[in-house]
Amino acid sequence: MSSEEVLSEIRERMVRVETKIDNMNEVKKMAEEARDTAKESLQSTRTANRQIDEQSRRLDEAAKHYEYEVRALNARIDSENEKRRAGQRWLIGTTLTVIGLFLTAIGLLWKVVAP
Repeated sequence: MSSEEVLSEIRERMVRVETKIDNMNEVKKMAEEARDTAKESLQSTRTANRQIDEQSRRLDEAAKHYEYEVRALNARIDSENEKRRAGQRWLIGTTLTVIGLFLTAIGLLWKVVAP
């Protein structure tokens, strides 16, 4: 091999090396862009997760509030139902007492009137 052939071979190899370096630089640039995009996505995801956590906390508070409200309403309804039942029992007891007194009065009148 002559010196020109050797120089030509060296040039070819240098061109290949430069091409590979250029390709590597492009790949590096793409990797950096991908890293930046991943960082932005991670930040966006963290923000979304914080918002979801906040909404979840608010929903839990609302659920607890309404659960207490429902319990209070149920207790009030139970109390009113008990009062209504007590009133009904009083009415039934009073009605039976009046009927008993009426029948007793009729029985006494029957004994007095019938010889």
